[in-house]
Amino acid sequence: MSLCMHSYAQKKESNSTETISFDFSKQDSLTKGTVTVIGHSRDKAFYEKKLKQAKKEKIVGIVLSCLGGAAIAGTVGGYYAIKNKNNYSSFENRALVLQVGIGSSIAFLATGIPLSIVGSVKEKKYRKKLKSF
Repeated sequence: MSLCMHSYAQKKESNSTETISFDFSKQDSLTKGTVTVIGHSRDKAFYEKKLKQAKKEKIVGIVLSCLGGAAIAGTVGGYYAIKNKNNYSSFENRALVLQVGIGSSIAFLATGIPLSIVGSVKEKKYRKKLKSF
């Protein structure tokens, strides 16, 4: 006696159907039933979409890294400007400038650098897959 089930699933993004069949045959305890997935393939449009997302991710990472670098430069420059103008400025708390500036620039750099690396790796991966089409 064998039991076979078929199901059809509609994808929201495309008009393609996906057929999944399960074959649970009565077998001995050493072997198990088979599961077959038919019609579940990635097409060129899927990888183009993923490539576009990876490019955006890489660009956002680069922008955040640049902002973090500029924030560090501005913080250090602002600190020394306040330190040198101490006689003419009423702002005495130079340590606050360093704490806030360095903290925020590290946050930008800590987010931007890994994001650009991951985006670049994904971009290479999806370019390679698109070349196979």
